[in-house]
Amino acid sequence: MRPRLAMLMLAATSSLAACPKQQTTPPPKPPASRPVAKAPPPPAPGKGRIVIDCTPADAEVTIDGENKGTVSELGKHSGLEVDLGVRRVEVRKRGYQPFRIEIKVGERPEYLRVRLKRARQR
Repeated sequence: MRPRLAMLMLAATSSLAACPKQQTTPPPKPPASRPVAKAPPPPAPGKGRIVIDCTPADAEVTIDGENKGTVSELGKHSGLEVDLGVRRVEVRKRGYQPFRIEIKVGERPEYLRVRLKRARQR
């Protein structure tokens, strides 16, 4: 090796050894996640679940002709446990047009988002 090249290599190696070790910083923390809505509890065997989100929340819910209470009483996240199969659902409140639907309820929850419209004044 040439003397000049050997001196350059020696100088480069010694300067690297003299460098202080760099401190590593921990990675930034991930942003706090938003709370996630609770999933409804699993229904009993042979049962399904209907979850209703309705405006106004004090509207009455009827399933297969049987009054089940108001939407707010049923709970926005837990819903109502029903038999599997086709169910007739009606959501109504005085002064509003009723909402009616037939839905097939399976093992997974059925979600309904309902906005009742004001009834026309006569």
